Amino acid sequence: MPDQEDYSQKLRRYLVDAAFAFVATVVLALVIASFAASGVITMTLAITFLAAAFIVALGSTFFLDHLFRPTWKQRGFIAVALLLFLLLTGSYEWSHYAPAPTADEIAVAVSKIAGAKDQLATPGISIECAKDILPRTLKAEDTIQVLWLFPTPIANGGSGLVTQFSKSGQDWKWPLEDRNSMFMDAYRCEITNYGSSPVIDFDMLLDITFFESVKVPGQSENTRSHGKIKLRRDWEIRIQKIDAGRDNSYKFDLINNQVDQFVHVMLPRTATARLLGAAPRIQLSLDGPEVGRKYPLMFGPNFMGLFGAQKN
Repeated sequence: MPDQEDYSQKLRRYLVDAAFAFVATVVLALVIASFAASGVITMTLAITFLAAAFIVALGSTFFLDHLFRPTWKQRGFIAVALLLFLLLTGSYEWSHYAPAPTADEIAVAVSKIAGAKDQLATPGISIECAKDILPRTLKAEDTIQVLWLFPTPIANGGSGLVTQFSKSGQDWKWPLEDRNSMFMDAYRCEITNYGSSPVIDFDMLLDITFFESVKVPGQSENTRSHGKIKLRRDWEIRIQKIDAGRDNSYKFDLINNQVDQFVHVMLPRTATARLLGAAPRIQLSLDGPEVGRKYPLMFGPNFMGLFGAQKN
């Protein structure tokens, strides 16, 4: 009968169908393998997909051959159409599925998110100091916080600032009522909270070094220079609360009233505090100009006191 084929023709047709199924599976295998390599799917799932793809491709080609008996030209169109379908499908999947992140990438992402949250929650604190012009005239109700730079031994402890005010209830001058104040070295410091909420129980350490004041050979009697280090120590300053905003800066003064010493003060780069409504203390980074951070605040001796002592 005309629709019957001999054994060799059937064998050849079935081998062609099997070869086509194999080629189609290889193309699909490349797409699935790329997904597995990039982490979109697991390797076990990829092998399962490949096995299923080969069975489906082989079965579909035999089914089409048995049902339609396509010509060789029709077979070519079917092959091209299936290959295009696989390529377009693979391209679409590749463009819409990002590689699964590795454990290290997840850890880095979590760290960045946590860092961003900390940055948003942690206020920016600056500390800056400038030379103070003395004497300063204050109103009767004004008070100032002062650290008088005296070389207190570490064994004796010591911390904090002294609150000074008008004892007479009238306008007053600081540090002294007479003009001798102008010969003292002092700095006015401000700590500013640039965050959006107050910080509480602020705590920082000043690094203070005391030097001997020595005569300079070959110079006048009143010329002085740095000698040996007498003492170097930290000095703790605690502040109950610093409200947010430049207008709420915490201000204090540093002054050297001693006749026999030079003093260098380095400002801290970190401090500890509590955020409003939070129980644990956190470490804060302190920013500010290089003066006091890279270069020390420098205080000379009280020369007027020195000259007065020599006259006596």
